[in-house]
Amino acid sequence: MTDTRPATNSSADPDPWAADGSTAAFAVRAVVLLAVGGFLGGVLGLGVAGLGVVATWRRPTALVAGAAAASLLAAALATIFEVVPQPGSLRSNFADVRPVASALGLTAGMLAIVAVTTMAVRERAPRPAAPPQPTGRDPWDPAQPTGLAGLRARAAAPAWREGLRLLAPFVAVTFLVVIVRVVLPPAALPSPLHQLIGNLRGGSGYVLGTPGRYRATGAWSPLPALVGAFAPGGATLALLVASVAAVGLALVLANLLAGPRIAAVAALVVLVLQVATGQQLPSTLAAALLLAAMVLGTEIEGPTGRAALAGVALGLAVLSLPWAVLGAPLLVGWISFGRSRAHPGRVGGATMALAAAVLTTVPWLRYVSGRFHTFAPSTDMAFGLATAAAFLPLLVVAGTGLVAARRHPAQD
Repeated sequence: MTDTRPATNSSADPDPWAADGSTAAFAVRAVVLLAVGGFLGGVLGLGVAGLGVVATWRRPTALVAGAAAASLLAAALATIFEVVPQPGSLRSNFADVRPVASALGLTAGMLAIVAVTTMAVRERAPRPAAPPQPTGRDPWDPAQPTGLAGLRARAAAPAWREGLRLLAPFVAVTFLVVIVRVVLPPAALPSPLHQLIGNLRGGSGYVLGTPGRYRATGAWSPLPALVGAFAPGGATLALLVASVAAVGLALVLANLLAGPRIAAVAALVVLVLQVATGQQLPSTLAAALLLAAMVLGTEIEGPTGRAALAGVALGLAVLSLPWAVLGAPLLVGWISFGRSRAHPGRVGGATMALAAAVLTTVPWLRYVSGRFHTFAPSTDMAFGLATAAAFLPLLVVAGTGLVAARRHPAQD
């Protein structure tokens, strides 16, 4: 069969994002990055930006991206050892009393800006055609299909090193999640849940209050309380695991939509949003389960077991955060339409997923409706920052889908 795909760069230039289109384009990028570095970080930012620009001149961005990750790790360690953080130490002078950690953090940020900007510019620049590679397929070629077919094509690459290149972003981002969550851990649970967990562990049931003054509650979805009460390691370890799962699943879903390069950037954005919004266990668990439902619901062709698992994940998300019920139309639409038009098989898969989600949540819904006379999944349906934060990873992944659609306008 004749290979009709667009030609990629030759083996002499194994990284198709390594070459700059022209000296003028490089000069414009260098001036912009130097200006940003000087504006954000003064002399240090200007110097780091200059080093990053020089390191990417007609070279891959891997060195600069790796240096950014190493600087971030060093900044995290310096934050601990320079001045040990204490409760209430997150004040306006936090960086002032840690000059080494602050400088390393600035270095990591500037190198990340250089790497991401360079990759984005090179992605949009036209690439010279070259003879097709004699053997195998380049799993990083943007002409490769996306979705599950693209993932299988990349995983079937003949060279084992391509598999390592595909795995590297997953390992690196997971490592960063663990470091950041250990260094800057938020409170794992809202304060009312601590009392609820104590009553669960004491055998008093799903109630708030103290002995003699117990009262039933339907304001808090049950899954975070049950996990915090009975999971090994308690709520703190559960938050770390849920955080890693949310970032990893965002990476997987973005990889299915847009490929590993954009997926790695999306995962980093999700990690930053987790830290910036101070996500606790309910919203982090809901975000991970919503992403799991979308991953399981990708390219379902009928009422399969994977469709049922996607529905169970959605139901568990609702049992983590009541407003996760908004994920139901998203999942149904994703399964029914996906990246192509709907057909009866996909509608059957969406129906099975929705039925599984309902069956998963029925015991809790019966409890809330019978005790508090409401058909909502909670007696407190306030929409706050925690609820919005649970949907931010999906918005980030949706953005990668839009990028992929612009890069592959003719694809289903």
